[in-house]
Amino acid sequence: MAVITDAQRADVYFFCGWPQRFVQVNTALEFALDVISTKPEMQALLTNAITATPPGLLAQARLLHDVTIPSAYRRLKALKVGSIELSGPGELRALARQGQRLVNAICSVLGVQRDVDVFSPGRGAGAPNLGGMYSYGSGGGDSNWVGK
Repeated sequence: MAVITDAQRADVYFFCGWPQRFVQVNTALEFALDVISTKPEMQALLTNAITATPPGLLAQARLLHDVTIPSAYRRLKALKVGSIELSGPGELRALARQGQRLVNAICSVLGVQRDVDVFSPGRGAGAPNLGGMYSYGSGGGDSNWVGK
């Protein structure tokens, strides 16, 4: 049986919004990652390379986060000069929703709840309101959120 790699574990923590410093606190997620290593079909769903058929959820989320969304920012063009209107926010919102779908699927496969994911503009349970990496508002958040 293959084991979930440290890089894949880090991706799960990153996309599901659990900082690595909470590894000891989030025993449910750690247990799920250990258990999935014994289930090849579930591990494949989660960890297949992007070139595999079907690609794994982590690879899809990483590609969306590292390549697709940044390239969408490069395509933003002004539609109006007066009160500037950009042509890409709809595409960015759609890509963020796709990222949220992938994060929800990752958490569903693992049987754990997500906290804040990098694609979400909102607040998760016990997490800061960071405005999300791809938020469209002003963001903001609590500076001391642990334990709230």
